[in-house]
Amino acid sequence: MTKFKKIRKLKKRVDFLKMKIDIISRGTGHASWGKLTNKKQNTSSPLSYYKYMSQNVLLRILEYKTIKITNPLKFNDPMDCTFPDIELDDAGVRKTFYKYVGKEHASLLRTFKSEYDGELQDELLKLKNELKRIGCELAKDWNELIGNYRVLSLTTKADNLLMWSHYADEHKGVVVKFRGSPSFGQPRKVNYFDGPRRLNDFFNSMFSEIVSKETSSGFSEVDSDIAADVTLKIMREYFFMKMSDWKYENEYRLAYEADDKRVRNLEDDLDVLNIQDDDIESIVIGSSVSQERAHELKSLIKSTFPNVNVEKFYREGWTLKCKKV
Repeated sequence: MTKFKKIRKLKKRVDFLKMKIDIISRGTGHASWGKLTNKKQNTSSPLSYYKYMSQNVLLRILEYKTIKITNPLKFNDPMDCTFPDIELDDAGVRKTFYKYVGKEHASLLRTFKSEYDGELQDELLKLKNELKRIGCELAKDWNELIGNYRVLSLTTKADNLLMWSHYADEHKGVVVKFRGSPSFGQPRKVNYFDGPRRLNDFFNSMFSEIVSKETSSGFSEVDSDIAADVTLKIMREYFFMKMSDWKYENEYRLAYEADDKRVRNLEDDLDVLNIQDDDIESIVIGSSVSQERAHELKSLIKSTFPNVNVEKFYREGWTLKCKKV
């Protein structure tokens, strides 16, 4: 049962997740492992993006021509970017094992199927325990890992009443409209439906890949490094996954490492991205802002961004109507 001895090496090999947890890799360039990450992305982009904010945040934008980019540990949703539960797909790993072992030992596999089944079941139990241990280690270091990133959240909706209440100081703030291709980066759409499942599928695909290599050519140190890099790349995808409760926000995000050259520390605990003059198309002032204050804000906006349109929402019955100030 030498093949099972190879599978037992997984206990040592999977430690790459712990050893590499602080490595922020940008890619792999390895065809075999690449198939785990080459998921087709929707390349179409909205014509514009919006950011809800208070007047104080707007004044900071006008003063520094920057926009805040947030540490994920400070998200308002406590479930956002928390470490997910991972379940091993017994059937998938079993299928992978029999696929590769069957190529070399087809006759033995047919003759001693029950023996293989019994020992494989033992190995799957060990794998499950190992996966649980890995999960605990990752969970322990998860905050340190995601704390190395900064995230900018935008939306494609300018008239959502809930977001005006939650993020724009109860309609006393503003909404900033950014062009579809802002200078600070191209936002990506958040997935509200199957994020945890997709992450779980990845881990099972990764374990199947490890098993396939162990049962064929062996799982090398190079494979270990590549798998670690792919794992961290996939985990960064978790910044673009949220619970379905938040789908009304239709959120788009940018995620950068904290030491990315585009991220600038403005002051203690405040990281920002620079804004170019043509990034902002218009600014809409909330319906609860007085007409006098709206004109004051317009003057401030125009002094920094003279080409930006300034509008204001007005309540008409149960709807908001946008008019120029």
